[in-house]
Amino acid sequence: MSSQQEVIDQLDREYERSGGFLGQLRAGRFDPEGAERLLSILASLTLGDDPVDRRLVQLLWFTPIFIQWQKERFEILGADLDPVESILNRVVSTLEEVVGVP
Repeated sequence: MSSQQEVIDQLDREYERSGGFLGQLRAGRFDPEGAERLLSILASLTLGDDPVDRRLVQLLWFTPIFIQWQKERFEILGADLDPVESILNRVVSTLEEVVGVP
């Protein structure tokens, strides 16, 4: 279980181009280990009855949208879409488990 701030810090690092999974995805590179790391970060979050940090909401909400955008980039580059589609589906499923569905 990770605190909200820990998850925020970890997710912010995943957007960094130098080594973060999402940053690498933006550059047209799919890192399988990074994908698993991202899923692990998301799955580690436990939300209780405390208010949810606004930055955490931003990161959680935007992550699947960001991956979807990169899927379009991979398509333009002629790269294999299967890993990107898979991680997108797994991220959405993990978020459903962590935050629930309406």
